[in-house]
Amino acid sequence: MSAHQNSLSPLRLREVETASCLPPAQQCTPKIWKPDQVLTQKKEQEAQNDDLDRPYPPITYKYDSASSKKTRSTVTWCRTLCPFEPDPLSRHIVEATFGQGAIVETLPIAGHTAVRLYEAAFEVTNGEGTQRQGAASLVISVDTEYQQWGHENIALSYQVTAAHKSGRLIQFIVFPMLGQRISFGSLPDFSMRLLGKHSRCRETVLTIAHFNAAEWTMFADRDELAPFLDGVRKSVVTLLAPFIARTYDPATRNPRVFTCSFVDTILISPAGNGSLAEWGHLLNHEKFVLPSGKIEKMKNFLKDNRLGFIDYAIRDTEVCLLALGHFIKWCSKQSYSHRGFKAGITLGGTSVNLYTAFEGGPELLDKMTGMEKRQIRTDWGYTKWVKEPCDARVIHDPLAARCYHGGLNVAYVHGERKAPPGYAVYDIDLSGAYASAMACLLCPTFQITRAMRVDEIVEAVEAGHHVVARVKFQFPSDCKHPCLPISTKNGLIYVLKGVSFCTGHEIITAIGLGAQIEIINADIWHVKNKPMFARYIGSIVRERSKYAKKTLENLLYKEMINSLYGKIAQGIKHRKISNFSIPEDGPRMLEASAITLPIIAAEITGLIRAALFELNALWRADGVKITSTTTDGSLVVAPVGYNFNTVATRSPAAARLQTGRDTAGITGDLLEIKAIGSSLTVYRTRANVVYDQDGKCVSKAGASMKFQSKNLDDIAAEMRSIAAHDKIETRESTQLTSAFAARTRKARDLVSISIHKKEHLDYDYKRQLGRDGETTPFTTIEKHDKNREIVDKLHKQQVRATPEAIALKASGTRMRRDHQNDVETTTIYRAIRRLAAKGIGGWQWDKTHPAFDVDRFVKAQDAKRPPIRLPVEAADTVFRIAAAQAENYIDATLMLEAAIPCAKTHLQNPEAVFASVKSKDLQHANDAPIKIKNTKSNEQS
Repeated sequence: MSAHQNSLSPLRLREVETASCLPPAQQCTPKIWKPDQVLTQKKEQEAQNDDLDRPYPPITYKYDSASSKKTRSTVTWCRTLCPFEPDPLSRHIVEATFGQGAIVETLPIAGHTAVRLYEAAFEVTNGEGTQRQGAASLVISVDTEYQQWGHENIALSYQVTAAHKSGRLIQFIVFPMLGQRISFGSLPDFSMRLLGKHSRCRETVLTIAHFNAAEWTMFADRDELAPFLDGVRKSVVTLLAPFIARTYDPATRNPRVFTCSFVDTILISPAGNGSLAEWGHLLNHEKFVLPSGKIEKMKNFLKDNRLGFIDYAIRDTEVCLLALGHFIKWCSKQSYSHRGFKAGITLGGTSVNLYTAFEGGPELLDKMTGMEKRQIRTDWGYTKWVKEPCDARVIHDPLAARCYHGGLNVAYVHGERKAPPGYAVYDIDLSGAYASAMACLLCPTFQITRAMRVDEIVEAVEAGHHVVARVKFQFPSDCKHPCLPISTKNGLIYVLKGVSFCTGHEIITAIGLGAQIEIINADIWHVKNKPMFARYIGSIVRERSKYAKKTLENLLYKEMINSLYGKIAQGIKHRKISNFSIPEDGPRMLEASAITLPIIAAEITGLIRAALFELNALWRADGVKITSTTTDGSLVVAPVGYNFNTVATRSPAAARLQTGRDTAGITGDLLEIKAIGSSLTVYRTRANVVYDQDGKCVSKAGASMKFQSKNLDDIAAEMRSIAAHDKIETRESTQLTSAFAARTRKARDLVSISIHKKEHLDYDYKRQLGRDGETTPFTTIEKHDKNREIVDKLHKQQVRATPEAIALKASGTRMRRDHQNDVETTTIYRAIRRLAAKGIGGWQWDKTHPAFDVDRFVKAQDAKRPPIRLPVEAADTVFRIAAAQAENYIDATLMLEAAIPCAKTHLQNPEAVFASVKSKDLQHANDAPIKIKNTKSNEQS
């Protein structure tokens, strides 16, 4: 270990210098062997000693589905860690297991770390909150290190931390020969050999990894494993039955059988804390940080600092095991209060399990969600019991599902806005919006009636019933913010006239805005006086308040609420997901969860949208400028010190959210300020930047774009650069290939590839954009679709979708650019040249203006071709060119009318514009130097 201590590794070195695993004596218990176990061990040891120098053929592994009867036995674990030294293995065994040239190193484990790791493994298999208590006899935490080489990865090492039911803990790292990979079955097989089982072996193995998709792709037999795995959120795990890895001992030919399951800790990571480094920080077991540039050149790091590489690699397996152990321990604590609760594969599944246990079990939950057990006959003639929605849900769920939409996302202005004196920019957020909405909902009785009049809907909503409807509506022509959604492929669009699938809360808001509503179809879901989620949310909030913010327990309790909403809406929109295990069968539909209920999902999002519309309207009445609204908050320009919560009581939807918060015991104001600034730039929905008085970025929304830096000021500068381009640029970025791509052989490995993507910050035109940056709603959805079609065509031509470009494209003008100007200016110049070439309207060929800076061939073509019809949006640019040519204001207006009929009425202060152009021309003429042509005569003079 002296070489280890004297190395220049920047990592923290291990504390133990012995090769054996020796925890403190007071924490160890002697291992008791039965006589038959001692005899078997002696025979195995003798067989191994006889074959130490015998070469073995390569060990192969076969995979098969596990029988359900063989996986029901309960495994008893030793409660404390026992002293243990791994068995020495011959070179022939290592090469037969991992391939020719492979090297294996067993690693010492510090006493305190060893105890923590074994306690985590014991909790994972025997905790009250684990999925199948006592089901695994061997727990292995796996990690791989590799380096990308082109479109594939080179395996550098496979590291394992393994704990066995006998109270033993081992760590080892495998270095395969360069370019070679090992089989998955070799890891549990070799682990048991180190633990002393060399011949007959039958173990139940739980394999843990962080982002298991990366580990799966690095196994040589990944294609044989894939049929037994399921894809979940870009990772791979075993959802249903485990699988069997089977082989034979090369010396005795005795079977070695391992019943295996996969678990991924990235699926149980709280939002924003998904990396192993963040897990290590939460668990006080920090992940080692590599020097800059080492992570991309792991092969060189292994060559230069082997011991540092081993420390870095094995720490990932430790953090992964501790993470799952802590999560299961937290779940075990919940199971004491909620009988029957078990951890799920994901945080969302865990939240459903916790809610089910809280409500008293699956049977009571089925009554709350309208599920019934029915007996059906299969194609083979057998009968079985299945859960299906009740008759009321079968009839009325389709309307509720169509009324379920996402959040309110719209930008009301475009461009830069500075707060006037006495005003500031505020980023306002509905605190705990989804939890508040869930807490105020009552349980449906599944007695559903039809509503034929608007007053029936209003009465039902005020009584707390759930209402969804298909309505025909028309807002007043002067209404600038209609509130009834229409779902399109570009998101929710809000127009003045049309047909909407909406909730009762939005109908009440529309009535307040003066809308005329005609009911086409409406359902009233009657409720009983029992909160559906308030008790559960209140219990979670009280437990969460016991822990400090940013602690692991606090984050897990928060996820139990946030992820529950996602499970309520799961499977409503019939979304397709990849079929990882059998890709040739095509994608499969995302199944509904145990608490999927379309009427509840529609009510949650509809209530939040209605609350935001009402709050925005009340704030506008007080002089507040609303610039954009995103999901659960708004970006506004308001007077300094303005109290946003005072108007919440005047909003029926916001008042209902506050009632839900009070019922669940959620403290704090309904509205909270997330950021304050003095100016902002709104590009489009979910793309804005807020600056302080010094011009520094204090908040940003990047519209899911990838930026080169994580610094806010750098991101703001990059967004300004993208928005300043006169055409759509193609940006290069990196993207990680998926495990499904590797499964279908569209990618060799999980590698980082370069992609070229057209990215821009044009306005999204959910509303009609004016030249001043203000927006107005479209009259009908057909006008929006037509406008959006033009925008998409411009983007395909890499042309920025400005209001002028859209107007030119709508008029049928051919869109193209020259080498000097953008597409709008080029088109306007071409139209003016054709008028001048034909002598129409007093236009003249003025070579001093850039519009006429063309060669004689272009001039000849302009004289032959017909005039271009320009839209009124180009009137300002055309009038400025006309003012530069005309001698007086009247001539300039006549030239404008010749280019764009009836365009004068669309100008703002044309006399002032004419005077400004003339004053600039006069100043330019006075400042221009006098040019004298050099001739031979004046040179001599």
